Amino acid sequence: MKRSLKLKYEEKHREALEKEEELVEGFNMADQRRQMMKYWVMAESSCPQFLIARSSVCAASSMITFFFVIMYTLVHVIHGIIKSVPGKTPYGVYTKRIIEIQFYGAGIAVILAMLRWFVTVSFRCSSTNTWMIESYWIQTLNDCRNSSTGIKIGPNKWGKGLLDAKWSVLTFCIGVQCFIVLASKTLIFFSSFMVAPFVFCFSQINKFARRHHDASSGGDDVDPNLNSYILLLDGEVDLLTSFVKSMCREADGMIQIGREKKPSNLINLLHKSVYSNSSQITSLVSHDCWTLQVVTLTSIAVALPNISQHQRKQLLRSVSEGLPLAKVVEKTLDTNAKLKSIRNAASSTWVELLVYSKWVQIDLTSGFLWCRNCEQVLQELSDKAEEIVMGWKSESLDSNMGNPLNFPARVVAANSMYRICQTILLSYGEVESCEDMWERLCVMIADVFSACLTNLPYAITKMCHQSCIEKREKTVRQAFLLLGKTEQVLANIQQHQRPCIDHEDEASTMSCVNDLAITVGC
Repeated sequence: MKRSLKLKYEEKHREALEKEEELVEGFNMADQRRQMMKYWVMAESSCPQFLIARSSVCAASSMITFFFVIMYTLVHVIHGIIKSVPGKTPYGVYTKRIIEIQFYGAGIAVILAMLRWFVTVSFRCSSTNTWMIESYWIQTLNDCRNSSTGIKIGPNKWGKGLLDAKWSVLTFCIGVQCFIVLASKTLIFFSSFMVAPFVFCFSQINKFARRHHDASSGGDDVDPNLNSYILLLDGEVDLLTSFVKSMCREADGMIQIGREKKPSNLINLLHKSVYSNSSQITSLVSHDCWTLQVVTLTSIAVALPNISQHQRKQLLRSVSEGLPLAKVVEKTLDTNAKLKSIRNAASSTWVELLVYSKWVQIDLTSGFLWCRNCEQVLQELSDKAEEIVMGWKSESLDSNMGNPLNFPARVVAANSMYRICQTILLSYGEVESCEDMWERLCVMIADVFSACLTNLPYAITKMCHQSCIEKREKTVRQAFLLLGKTEQVLANIQQHQRPCIDHEDEASTMSCVNDLAITVGC
């Protein structure tokens, strides 16, 4: 089943990719939702749980469970009659308690069994090819029977006997499998006449309720082309339109849940962004991973004197909401995980800053109290960063450490700190106060976030491209939640018309590898 659905998914995935290029150059909520809904329908229709639930074998086993529970209920009633007869049992009252517990458990089982039974009958999965054995039921057994891999065969009677025995055993297994499938389909075929009236009544009630709901809400915005993205096995009939609408409503519900968790602090920070392609912010964006830039700039801001505790906490909250989104973008663009070590350096530096208010074990809140202005703070951070890098270079004897990707986390953070501090010092004004520097740093952080999150629509769509059938539904669900969560963020960034990078060019996407090779001495 998985192999068959994988081939169908790859075919539909190629078809969806042809229309995906239009979303790269901009963000439109309706278009983004419409494109992602295709992958949601593919994920839901190929979900292993849903796939098994609508199969005839599962429905037949559920029906058998249902009838066994009916028989057990009769036994329970008979036991109630027998216990009224005078006499004692050596187990006393425990017999009654055990039967009651079993009865309640069986009651829950019969409800679940009936639901599976009704699902299969309502889908009418076996109605078109009732007596046909689809290839996926016996394909694996048939391949094993026709293969001689793993068997050592000699030119004697034992080799012939071994092959004949293997053929006979697997032929018997194939026959048993065919019997199980045919028996299941037969049970479903005849039981459908018994369940059909209930299914018909339920479908009419459901149609009436949906019609009333659509009239009150203005109708469902469902793309009629979504039906072509439903993944079905051979022998299955198309799912009803109501099920596709139900899938879309569930996806819209996840978007709504995401909206309720919107990053309000980050949105307020992004309002400060003036992204104007200035040479200063462009150099920052092209040098490091976005997350490392943000962490470094935030560390500098926290170290500034004469800044209230409330302002620091507000900035940390905003960055805390933005970093997870930036990490999603970076992981998506860094397809080969070349920059994983640099992202890890940013993560470890951020945890230290958030929890201990420290940068590479340097206290930022009390370690710079002697500094009278911002220039001294920047120069002190630059000197300490230079000291860390130069000290590591003098102690390192490993030739592989010449590769920036092999730098320790604290050295990567120090290299970034030195470069950014020096960049800011080049444009530092003597009359610039700490409050002005604080606002300047906040604008820089907002600009870096804006430059990064411009690529978020591409990253969200890329999350839906999950080929593993077990993870597909979970991944697409997370993408819808992220879409709702960042809808306002993306709308705010889109208003500034920020350019989106070329996602196909990995060198332009993450160009910090060669840049990190620049030593502090340079």
